[in-house]
Amino acid sequence: RAGFTQRKAALLLYGINGALVTVAIASQVWNSYASGILLMALVVGSYVVFRHLARVELWDSGVAISKGLKRPRLSTLASVAYPILDALLLVGALSFAVLIGLQPQSFSEFKELLFSRVPVWCGGMFVALFLSGTYSIVWSRARLSEFVFLAITIISAAVFCAGMRLLSSDNEMQMVAGIGISYASMAAILLLALRTLPRFLEDAMSRFHHDNAYSNESKVRVLVYGAGRRGIQFVRYHGQFHRGEKEAPRIVGFVDDDVNLRKRRVFGYRVLGAGVEIPEVCRRHQVSQIVVASAVDLERMLQLEGFTKSMGISLGRWESQVVPYSRGEVVVDVSSEGESSQKSGELKSGS
Repeated sequence: RAGFTQRKAALLLYGINGALVTVAIASQVWNSYASGILLMALVVGSYVVFRHLARVELWDSGVAISKGLKRPRLSTLASVAYPILDALLLVGALSFAVLIGLQPQSFSEFKELLFSRVPVWCGGMFVALFLSGTYSIVWSRARLSEFVFLAITIISAAVFCAGMRLLSSDNEMQMVAGIGISYASMAAILLLALRTLPRFLEDAMSRFHHDNAYSNESKVRVLVYGAGRRGIQFVRYHGQFHRGEKEAPRIVGFVDDDVNLRKRRVFGYRVLGAGVEIPEVCRRHQVSQIVVASAVDLERMLQLEGFTKSMGISLGRWESQVVPYSRGEVVVDVSSEGESSQKSGELKSGS
């Protein structure tokens, strides 16, 4: 009746609700900073959990939540699980810090010391994690710099919580500093371990599938020329593309012209020699396919082409670049995580 669109009406309701929540939290902080921080953490936790379950407006949200709970996607489960597990791990880290720093004499004393510190230490840390954007990151595909930033956030939040404790009570600085160091260290270890677990499991499962496939002595044995970024990209793609195949092509290792890499391991595979040693490596490991995944000059490529033709070895190049889309191409999902690629005979052969 007022002439608002659905979007403006919804934003008005959200704004009023947000203002009321802000007033409620402010009043709690005014009366008791500890309960205020804990209330803020609960509000943040609720928002983080339910924003991934309901992405649509008003009347559709109930249907979305119902469907999400019946058949949740792995990404949805991870988004909901992270804040819940973080809360439990933060309490566990604080328990460790209280045991080490305060050395309670009984379980009842331990509970009293722990619960009196949970609102500030755990609540403050949780709010800091949210404000730093931790829960908007897909950790199974995160950069190394994002893990470092998470560690910095945890340490900074612990320093802030320690300052809050010093300002609000007569605690000794040495005692609070000891608890803060123990808490920050344990929280960083636990939260980082939680976020690296998906990557570790994915790598372990990929390795298991490959070892299981290689036990049948695959007929196609692949040698990768280049142990740099493009070579690692090819190995990643190869593992995802051939996941679950009974006789997947086997990567026997790398060759690379960098002498510092010789006989060392790159991404789980040994560097078997340099480019000039390809004939010997191929004979020793019964290579049936060579994939060039590095910048190689024309002369070397012509030599490699002549050798592969004489030995009956297939030769291909691995390129990572944007190519024009041709109408009629079929793009299919070849991994459980929704990464799309063109599944064709050329790609399957590694070229």
